[in-house]
Amino acid sequence: MIQTATPETLYRRPVTRELALFVGEAVLLPGTLHDGHVSCELSELRLCAPSVNPSQKDVDVMVRPEQIRVLRAADMPSNCAAVHDAIVTNVVFQGQDAGVALQLQSGSRATVRARVPGGARTERSCTICAAR
Repeated sequence: MIQTATPETLYRRPVTRELALFVGEAVLLPGTLHDGHVSCELSELRLCAPSVNPSQKDVDVMVRPEQIRVLRAADMPSNCAAVHDAIVTNVVFQGQDAGVALQLQSGSRATVRARVPGGARTERSCTICAAR
């Protein structure tokens, strides 16, 4: 047994990367832990829970696709941690929503996944943000 918790806790705060991927789609990015925050490709994010091992500096940052917002250039919601330019590499229509694969146009060119309404038109070049 890896973790005993409510379904919501298992989804939002899995204790291992394997469990994160098992309970749902997840974007896992390398990060560095410092002073209650973690720095990763998307931004500096506040930890949602204290670190189990504060001496560990290299960590995996998990972001669920529903936490990634695909924006038009003029749109910038107030709950964004940071914005990034991205290129849409794939869109999979799934009925009420669509899964979008995006390649960040920053140093590592990491790929992240987002969910958008199924009927939304997604431009090839866009801006994304990770919701806080």
